[in-house]
Amino acid sequence: MDAKQKTQLIRQGNEAFNKGQVLSAAKIFKTVNYKDGLIRVGDYFYYDKHQPLMAYGYYRLAKHSIMIEKIFDGFVFAIQCWMADETPTETQQKKEKNIGKEDEDKNTGKPESQHILSNLPEEP
Repeated sequence: MDAKQKTQLIRQGNEAFNKGQVLSAAKIFKTVNYKDGLIRVGDYFYYDKHQPLMAYGYYRLAKHSIMIEKIFDGFVFAIQCWMADETPTETQQKKEKNIGKEDEDKNTGKPESQHILSNLPEEP
């Protein structure tokens, strides 16, 4: 496919997208590997339709790493909530509560770093 054909197809894809024919536009953008168009389709599914899994596929095709990571983090968070059988709010509160805390020694209840330091011999 030459540059002129690619440009024509991108125009057709943009027209389809603007008319609300998102899946038709997506098919064209995928065919010509038009990353900006694929990102627009991903944005449509993520922000307008609230369908992150659909958006993820288009962002992946466009190699849009920021949104891929954002959606992936959301999936991980949802799975953590599901596995812990907690609401998202409870899981987030737990996470925030543990930020900056050191692992505590099970025997002393003190942070491990304090326990290790207390066992060092004193200097002469």
